[in-house]
Amino acid sequence: MVRDETERLSEHFSLAEFRCPCCGKARASAGLIGLLEEIRAAVGRPVYTTVYLGKAGGFRCKATNDALVSAGIASPRSRHLTGDAADIYVKGMSMKRLYDVCDRINTRGGVGLYSGHVHVDYRPLRVGEAGPRWTA
Repeated sequence: MVRDETERLSEHFSLAEFRCPCCGKARASAGLIGLLEEIRAAVGRPVYTTVYLGKAGGFRCKATNDALVSAGIASPRSRHLTGDAADIYVKGMSMKRLYDVCDRINTRGGVGLYSGHVHVDYRPLRVGEAGPRWTA
């Protein structure tokens, strides 16, 4: 188990990038990190979570998620609660282009297009089952 938030989770991601802005806790599943590394390889540039923009783009505690649910912008069953989701962006790349890359790569989870980020998540799916896709 990773305890030090500066600890590297992979070549390009550290636990600090998934910190909840409310409580400071951080969590990211191995499946999510693997997916993010695949996305980074495909775009050939750094991939950032919206934590860098002061938003809850990685792990979310229940209090943070509940506030977002009340505002109508999150699901009460968000994959962010389990460390299986990230809201990401790539500097100099349109959200639509990033969404298209994620849509092609992420066969094991959801992909959502938003104005300032793309949501990706890793989830257990049955063989042949596709993850959800959406735009906001």
